[in-house]
Amino acid sequence: MSSKTLHPNARINEREHLLLLNFGAEGGSVSLLQLVKGPHKGQYVVIVDEGTLADFLDEDDPLLNNLYHEYGPFTTLNDALVYMVDSKYFTLHLLFLHDSIAENVLPLVNKDGRM
Repeated sequence: MSSKTLHPNARINEREHLLLLNFGAEGGSVSLLQLVKGPHKGQYVVIVDEGTLADFLDEDDPLLNNLYHEYGPFTTLNDALVYMVDSKYFTLHLLFLHDSIAENVLPLVNKDGRM
């Protein structure tokens, strides 16, 4: 997992979010965070980090500046999960699931650990 997933940016850092869910595969990860401080406290953010692809790109490749995306904030857990289900990212493998949302997420997980 890239360091951006754990330290996404100045607005969301380790002291301001709780990692609830992380999916990953070769090339990147998708994380669901709950904000615990600031004006969006209690809301959710989805981080899509494909930073590991940077190792395979040339320094002047325009894709290099488009490997990290933040979506939200979402006001409810359900809104964030609906966004994730409606996107392509739920085809990744489940790497981490916080106990507080397990009952919301586990019914969506396939036998192979994908959603």
